[in-house]
Amino acid sequence: MPANSLLTDIKYLKGVGPVRAKILAEDLNAHTFRDLLYTFPYKYIDRSEIHTIRTLKEGMPYVQLRGSIVDIETEGIGRKKRLKAIFSDGTGYLTLIWFNATKSLEDSLRYDKTYLILGKPNFWNGQISIAHPEMEDCAKMQAEPGGLMPYYHTSERMKRAGVDSRRLGQWVQNLLETLPPGSIEETLPAHVIAQHHGAPPGNLACPSARHSPPQI
Repeated sequence: MPANSLLTDIKYLKGVGPVRAKILAEDLNAHTFRDLLYTFPYKYIDRSEIHTIRTLKEGMPYVQLRGSIVDIETEGIGRKKRLKAIFSDGTGYLTLIWFNATKSLEDSLRYDKTYLILGKPNFWNGQISIAHPEMEDCAKMQAEPGGLMPYYHTSERMKRAGVDSRRLGQWVQNLLETLPPGSIEETLPAHVIAQHHGAPPGNLACPSARHSPPQI
């Protein structure tokens, strides 16, 4: 990859294209490869624990659940259309909700699959729901999830275009893997680096460290 490749238009990153590039530019102000590398996570989620529906409590942050879909239905039409799926892990039930869901998403949901889902539980009138969960087919997972997962800001428009936090993270990692050594400029003053014998303290100045934090 050439030295000036960080200035490449983000639409040329595999999986982006012109339509998603326009959304990233308008919603994240990410126009180039460099912009994407400096779009840092705003938090990290511990993926080492899998909860059960029975133990969920109001006010809990993002949680992981393993289970299956037992019912699927749609409500409304046009822009008001919602896709709802009843999810169970054997200890209880909750509702997964997608607003403005695409037909491809609806067709991808299966009753005969076990899913690992990630999302923030919401409580209302004694019912639990998770809006726009991240989902993985357990049969396709190569390893159990664990450690800290970076979480990026995304807009509803990005999600409708198939760009969620996980997709952003994948693009960042793919980009980091193709960069030659020295491609990313140092952000700490020289005297600070010198004090640490050439290594930034905690390596936090390096974008790759911000996107892939030390695991717990």
